[in-house]
Amino acid sequence: KFVQLKPAGSSASFMGRCPFPDHEDSDPSFHVYDDSCYFKCYGCGKEGDMLDFYCLMEGKETGDAVAYFASLAGISHERPQTAAEKKRLAHRALLQDINAFYRETLFSSKGEDALKYLLSRGLSETIIRAFSLGFAPGFSGNEIVRIAKKHGVTEARAVELGILKVNGEKNPYDPFFKRIVFPLYNGHGSAPAGFGGRILDEGAAKYINSVNSEHFVKGDLLYGYILARQNIAATKTAVLMEGYMDVLAMHDKGFTNSAGVLGTAITGNQIRLLKKAHANRVVFLMDGDKAGLEAAKKGVGRAMAGGLMPYIAIMQPDEDPSSILQQPGGRDVIQQLLDTAEPGLEYVHRCLADNPIEFHAWIHAIAKETEDKLLRLIWLARIAKLMGMPGEYLVDALELCKEN
Repeated sequence: KFVQLKPAGSSASFMGRCPFPDHEDSDPSFHVYDDSCYFKCYGCGKEGDMLDFYCLMEGKETGDAVAYFASLAGISHERPQTAAEKKRLAHRALLQDINAFYRETLFSSKGEDALKYLLSRGLSETIIRAFSLGFAPGFSGNEIVRIAKKHGVTEARAVELGILKVNGEKNPYDPFFKRIVFPLYNGHGSAPAGFGGRILDEGAAKYINSVNSEHFVKGDLLYGYILARQNIAATKTAVLMEGYMDVLAMHDKGFTNSAGVLGTAITGNQIRLLKKAHANRVVFLMDGDKAGLEAAKKGVGRAMAGGLMPYIAIMQPDEDPSSILQQPGGRDVIQQLLDTAEPGLEYVHRCLADNPIEFHAWIHAIAKETEDKLLRLIWLARIAKLMGMPGEYLVDALELCKEN
């Protein structure tokens, strides 16, 4: 299914070109050893058994791999579920049904205005369906209550999970009412972990998200990651931005390695998702306003600490990817921004050239957050070169700060 193998000499082994998307294997360096059911690529260094292989190729967990191979062999993979597993699966099924309700509503008469809005923003129906967008039709939470009860979830529990709220009269209502709904997936993507919502009318917060809970932590997710991870792996590059509409527009125009940070500075868990997709380079496509520039500085530092090579592409203060891509020639503008993205370290050094105290604090944060000692020394050497000083001086200075 994944790689063509041929016998390797007289031993019980086979070889072929490495199938992993982050390794361009010109000469066969991928070996499978029949007697031990073990693989190793002598080019990229990946190795393991068949479960490891499936997890690496498909971005799955070990349990998913076991179930997959069991189904191929016609073996029942039934085992008693723990209470935690039952709870997680029940919540997953609940959110799948809620998402289906929102999705069906968008393409009904009740969602007509919302669908017109999305199409007016230049999105195709294909991308709207691919991202499973929906619409929450009204204030009443009756339909959500019905779906929750179907899954054995009480109103009180639904409120705890953030899928319902209650008003002053203690009546339940849908927190996303009259909003376009964006399902938010974790790294597995089998069901939404939560939702984001965009208001159609004025007078309320433009965007809201599900409240953080045991099942949903906003900083653990990247919007669009499930659909982007294959092309992130193929290009070894992720393009990150802030908004839902920006991610949708980018995918619609062919920039399918794009994902959104859900309005926050990138987190360690989001970086781990990108590393899991075999990214080694990240381009922050940022608004040119003050908030965007601050987010860019934070993002560069955290990406460096997490082992990614960061780049910065800055738009004009009143622009975003969605608005640019609606203009004639907009795709070429975005491509030019990505092609000419500035290395993140140089960008931060340039921005803070007249503020040595802030630049020192930024360097100190990177040194503190970078757990890999060799990577820390590499970054400090590059920073020292930019500052025109020997690398050991900077290392010694940071060590002195740490002691004090």
